[in-house]
Amino acid sequence: MTDQTPDVPPADITVTMHMTAEDWRDAFELLHRRRRTLRRKMFVALLPFLLLLYGWWVGHYLIGGIMFAVLALWTIWLFTRGNRVVAAFQARRMLRDTPMLREPATYRFGPEGFSIAVGDAAPGGVPWRLSLGYSQDDKVLILYDAPLRIRAFPRRLVSDQDLAGIVALAKAAGLPER
Repeated sequence: MTDQTPDVPPADITVTMHMTAEDWRDAFELLHRRRRTLRRKMFVALLPFLLLLYGWWVGHYLIGGIMFAVLALWTIWLFTRGNRVVAAFQARRMLRDTPMLREPATYRFGPEGFSIAVGDAAPGGVPWRLSLGYSQDDKVLILYDAPLRIRAFPRRLVSDQDLAGIVALAKAAGLPER
């Protein structure tokens, strides 16, 4: 998204949406892509070599070589395709185990925070100070409640103007972009 954030955040934004498994998959892809730090990437890349050295150290060259080959292929898969597969699995499991996520949700954003109303449940409010930050790409905007708990807003369901207003409110509240 280009920098369309207004200088003054809007007073109130209301968004109603019904997310699908593909929307959640896009959100989890962004979540996992943002969480890959250099240290984690280096550990995953070096793991096959460490196991090869272990196999060499104990004298089982064949076992060490097989472990190296399997983990090298796993590392390549993880860096290329694995993120999408893991995100799709995670989205399907979450939707299967949490029926409330299959219901349409209404979000109301304001300068103090945002509230969520799902189905017949009473709306619950979350102040901005309890949020950890936000991330966005060309498919989805996510707000972090906790390191692995997110609120997702797909671009196909929310207008660009509303997304820009949400980002402006988050920036005005001091949330960092992650």
